Amino acid sequence: MKDLTIINGVNQDFVFIDADSDTSGIVAYFINSENYLDGDFKDQDLIKVEISYQYQVLERVSGWEYPDFKESKVYPGDDNFDYDAAYKEALEASKEILLQKHDLELVGI
Repeated sequence: MKDLTIINGVNQDFVFIDADSDTSGIVAYFINSENYLDGDFKDQDLIKVEISYQYQVLERVSGWEYPDFKESKVYPGDDNFDYDAAYKEALEASKEILLQKHDLELVGI
């Protein structure tokens, strides 16, 4: 498994396959490392995690002698929305969601 992004869980590991993005969010695709056989896997084994962009907070400074700091929210579609930063944050969030939902400890009854 060379040059792969591996997400290490407590009970199992996952391989990051790909992510699709548009102006509203991303869809990240992962697969359990046991189902990843040197690049061969079945589409039905893919785990899809969807993240929607909400907003970003920008800090603006005005004034010279007495700076005035103001925060404003920018939303997807606004000119100042940073899609690269949003993509990176959403990808990190998708990894956390993946582990929370799919790295479950099996408990015997």
